[in-house]
Amino acid sequence: MTSLTGSTAATLSGTVAPPTVQAALLGSVVQIATLSAVWLRYTSVASCIPDPRGCWHDPWARQVLITLTICLSLWLLSLRTIRSKGTSDPSIVDRLWSILPWLYCWHWYGSAPTPRGLLLATLASIWGLRLTANFARKGGFSGGEDYRWAEIRTWPGFDRGWEVFNLLFICGFQQLVILAFSSPAAAAASSDVPLNALDAAATALYLLLLAGEATADRQMMRFQTEKYRRLRAKEPLGAEFGRGFLCSGLWRYSRHPNYFCEVAIWWAFYLFSLAAGLPLVNWTISGAAFLTCLFVLPHASLDVTEVLSSRKYPQYAEYQATVSRFFPLPPLPAGERAPMRPVDAVLIGWFCVGLAVTFFVDIEAVLVQRPDLYGLDAAHTPLWPPEPCVRAVRWWSAADPLMHARPVWFRAAIWVEVLVQAPFYAVAIYAFVRQRSWVRVPAVVYATVLLTIMPIVLAEQYFGPHASRRPLLVTAVYGAYVLMPVLLLVRVWSVDVFPSTPLAKRKAAGLAGGEAAAPAARRVRSPARKRA
Repeated sequence: MTSLTGSTAATLSGTVAPPTVQAALLGSVVQIATLSAVWLRYTSVASCIPDPRGCWHDPWARQVLITLTICLSLWLLSLRTIRSKGTSDPSIVDRLWSILPWLYCWHWYGSAPTPRGLLLATLASIWGLRLTANFARKGGFSGGEDYRWAEIRTWPGFDRGWEVFNLLFICGFQQLVILAFSSPAAAAASSDVPLNALDAAATALYLLLLAGEATADRQMMRFQTEKYRRLRAKEPLGAEFGRGFLCSGLWRYSRHPNYFCEVAIWWAFYLFSLAAGLPLVNWTISGAAFLTCLFVLPHASLDVTEVLSSRKYPQYAEYQATVSRFFPLPPLPAGERAPMRPVDAVLIGWFCVGLAVTFFVDIEAVLVQRPDLYGLDAAHTPLWPPEPCVRAVRWWSAADPLMHARPVWFRAAIWVEVLVQAPFYAVAIYAFVRQRSWVRVPAVVYATVLLTIMPIVLAEQYFGPHASRRPLLVTAVYGAYVLMPVLLLVRVWSVDVFPSTPLAKRKAAGLAGGEAAAPAARRVRSPARKRA
């Protein structure tokens, strides 16, 4: 993509070694196969296999066939640039990113008009028109290959497998992802559930995130326009523009606030499928999930963008050390962040698992009062937790009868987990990622509560009326709820849980965050690049 504001030459080495072309192609195949399996299993697409002509009368299946045709057409169209440029140019895919979703939504609304379908088509159009206008202002429609594809083309091995990568990932998988994250509108088109409070909440969240994305884009456009104006006029850049990249406004809390809002917008869009009456976890979730992966996985869009920024700007490494990569968070003071200890990574993983177990599994014990009637009537079938989680609890109850019996004291313990432990998990994830020593007191309280409850639970498992017939298995699972609190207590034993390291000392030691050490670190990890 040609930028109308200007461009900065890359003068430093990158920070992330690229994947092999074999890994990239395998990832594309796996992702396409997963999406296809979901659609074949849970949608009307499966009926297209014996009779493709019959699918033309089904709005969703018809759109899938149209999108597959678009994938092939875009690939063939990208090949037309070989003669003039020597390489194919898939940038037309980027130019359609903000156009196709709202066209899909209007197609489904036109096929089965409903108030919710009209709402979704309108919201998608607002998003698409704004993003298209912003893309045009940056020069996205003025020609030229997108800078990310130009970068990926230089990765080792991609010159040989480029056209296969172009077909599978750029023209194939990305088009299927666009269709997937638009799919809640297809689900809404087939629903007769009237508009409700969840529609209103999802609309408000969608518009809030849209405003956030517009604000981030506007701040970046103003910064780049002024920076290159000063460069062309040979005026002093000053500290802000001399740095080369934006780190104020929303960019102070996330290195990619526009990407965060973009991904979150389509998670808000997914909520409309729930408002339309679909289960909490339904087939349309694949779109938002795969879109998230498209941005945040290793070597995905965020990594490619950051590699290029780190080559242009010497101070970008310090920005990376103090500002959250994706989720908006308060920035760290410069020079206070030390490398994460292995034990901290283990504890963060434990906190994430604890959150998931609490709200997807254990909460079933207090929300489902009569497990034997679950699924038989609405009074005993709450919206949460999802049905697969309830089935998992039933499976585990064979080894842990306490989960099925759920006496009063056990339900009280689960409420303590929901109201005390789960909030701590969320707070602790933030504190350990951002290295905040104030986590010590809540960590001690959490560990003490858990170490008080677990002996009671284990005693019931071994000796009580609901004793397990598989005590070794139960011990192996519940033992983690004893060992991890002990590990946490040991970790926060010192009052200064995360001692700060002076910036000058870290520079001298060559640790991350110092400008003097950062370029050398980048060069060590960077792959060899071809010379033109």
